[in-house]
Parts: sequence; C-alpha cells; structure tokens
Amino acid sequence: MPCNARHAVVTGASTGIGRATALRLCRDGFHVFATVRRDTDGQSLRQAAPGQLDWLLMDVTDTDQIAEVAPGDPRPRRPGRA
Repeated sequence: MPCNARHAVVTGASTGIGRATALRLCRDGFHVFATVRRDTDGQSLRQAAPGQLDWLLMDVTDTDQIAEVAPGDPRPRRPGRA
C-alpha cells in the first residue's frame, strides 16, 4: 500500500526559525515531528497546529537524548559508508 502522507522532522522548533518552519510545513500539508527543549514549547506548537504535529522533548546537541529517541550510533555518516 503506497503512503501518500508527507512527513517532516524539524529540530530546534521551540522558537525562531525552527518554530516558523514547523508551522509553515503544517500549513503546507505536512505532518511534522518537532524537537523542542521545553514542554511548554511543544504544547504551544501542538495548539498552533492541532492534529498535524507531534513533538519530542530533546536537545539535539545531547547524543544520549538522541540515542533514546533513535537508537543506534548518532554520529553522522558519510554517503556510501555503513
């Protein structure tokens, strides 16, 4: 069964450009998964885009937090390398 839904991940969605990007993607029909540093920021985003956004409390500069959400090696990989 093909998936016709569009999804996006936005890091740093608590404020500024990250927040604006997450909300713009929601308006453009994407379902957004957004990372925020504060619980209140996630709740505010969800209120601004009900049903179109899920948020994760995470600091993307903390590799332990990344590993909790996406298990595996969080280090970037070069294209073509395992």
